[in-house]
Amino acid sequence: MTENEYIIALNSAFKRLSDAAIERSNLEAEITKLKQFILATMAMLSEEEHAEFREKLNEVTKSIDALYTPLSEATYNALRPREWMTVTQVRDQLRISGFDFSQYKASELASISTTLKRLNDKGEVEKTTVDGVAAYRRKRKESKYRRMARGLKFGEG
Repeated sequence: MTENEYIIALNSAFKRLSDAAIERSNLEAEITKLKQFILATMAMLSEEEHAEFREKLNEVTKSIDALYTPLSEATYNALRPREWMTVTQVRDQLRISGFDFSQYKASELASISTTLKRLNDKGEVEKTTVDGVAAYRRKRKESKYRRMARGLKFGEG
């Protein structure tokens, strides 16, 4: 390919990317509207029917969230502040939540391990060793009251 052909290909790719972002935004708006309609309509049902449709909505929402949640966010959400979890336990929790690993070329454990290392480097999780195995937990956030007691404003530190 010539340089001009690369430029044309790049401009085409940027156009498609822009179009896809607009389409995604429109789809997200449609999803939000449909959820609002479903919730409003469910309010008109008997308790029994409402419970049945609430369960359906929860299943669909869980599937949607699993499709659009990045691994870093899903991994962070799988961790607990007071419980140390190994990479295998995090993977099991992600599977339970319905996370889709199909787009990852590396193994599930390798992808999660790398993600946890990055979260640890960013200071978002803590790392220790439990029975000779690396374990992680969500870093506890200091409450606004403890910050106030230390003389910091909410949002600082």
